[in-house]
Amino acid sequence: ICHVLFIQLKNNSFDGNLIVEDPNCELEFNGRISFDDELAGFDFKANVTQANLYKLNIDRSDPSSFASFLMHANGTGRNLDEFNGEINFLNSFFSKSDKQIQLYGFRLMANNTLDTSKITIRSDFLDADITGKYEFKYIKHSLKHFINRFVPSLYSDFKNFKQTAQNDFLIKGQFKNTQSFTNFFTPAIKIAENTSFNATYDPDSSFIQFHIESSEFTYNNFSWSNVFVDAFSKNGLFSVESGSKYFKVNDNIELENYSVYLDVFSDSVEFISRWHNWDTVLYKGSISAYGGFREDINAGPGLLLKIPSSRIIMGDSIWNVQQCNVQIDSTNINIDQFKIERDHQSFLVAGDISKDKNDVLLIQFNDFELSNFNILTRNKNMLLDGIL
Repeated sequence: ICHVLFIQLKNNSFDGNLIVEDPNCELEFNGRISFDDELAGFDFKANVTQANLYKLNIDRSDPSSFASFLMHANGTGRNLDEFNGEINFLNSFFSKSDKQIQLYGFRLMANNTLDTSKITIRSDFLDADITGKYEFKYIKHSLKHFINRFVPSLYSDFKNFKQTAQNDFLIKGQFKNTQSFTNFFTPAIKIAENTSFNATYDPDSSFIQFHIESSEFTYNNFSWSNVFVDAFSKNGLFSVESGSKYFKVNDNIELENYSVYLDVFSDSVEFISRWHNWDTVLYKGSISAYGGFREDINAGPGLLLKIPSSRIIMGDSIWNVQQCNVQIDSTNINIDQFKIERDHQSFLVAGDISKDKNDVLLIQFNDFELSNFNILTRNKNMLLDGIL
């Protein structure tokens, strides 16, 4: 049922009061929206008392997906790049079959001028600012062109792309009460409160810089404690440095003082990862790789990595990692004789990983003591013994 109390349609604009009573959506709208090229803008209040997001094809992941909110909006502009004004969401409520969340405030403010522009976000879970010149409708092309300067094979069609959009801006922000937000919207990702980030992007100068710092970050079964990530580009080189006090996998493997270094330049890549556990027994290691990107007519962009021989220490025992090659493209991962050995024991992985049923991945153990896996099972009170 739709009740129109007052409505005026003129010059591509809507002005009036509208009430919708439907099993899948109940709302009251009062205000103006204009789609006129010269006078595009809006000034309205919308009270959505219930919305079945599944039936409205907004969220098809859960049939019980539900939302309600009060929205106030006042501004001008045809898109975010031109927007001047403010949008507020108040007392927003979202629910699914097994969880729900209440967000009391989300505020977006934009001020665009000829010299510079600014977007400000204030909310229960995030405060952020974007300052500078931006054209978000072209940001995807801008980023591809930027990446092409360091990895030409990845986006070869952007080799002669001419940058016309203005994208030169600074982003900074801080996460706040994130637990309920991530539990509901991104359950695979957990971000600690007070996680901060800042970034500078200037594609015309081939410059990017960003810094992220968090006391805890989790993605699926991987978690980092007291982690930071720094990245920058300079003179044709893109570098990333990351470190964390602890890096955990499945709560079974815990690497202390974990660090990663990555350099990318002219289709080449260099990578090194280090860790050093201070414990009653020593766990220490370093694995590096270097190689290059290449373009294949059939498989598309690919990456060839060479892993030099190295040593890692697990439980005071020295293991030797043999040199090997790894090739990665859009359809296949080929591993050429990745082998770790100590004395008479060895562990070998070789072959292909792909959707092709004819491809084979070989995993071979030779006099391998199963007690080596106890590092993976010790938190589950299960100890292995024997030889494989």
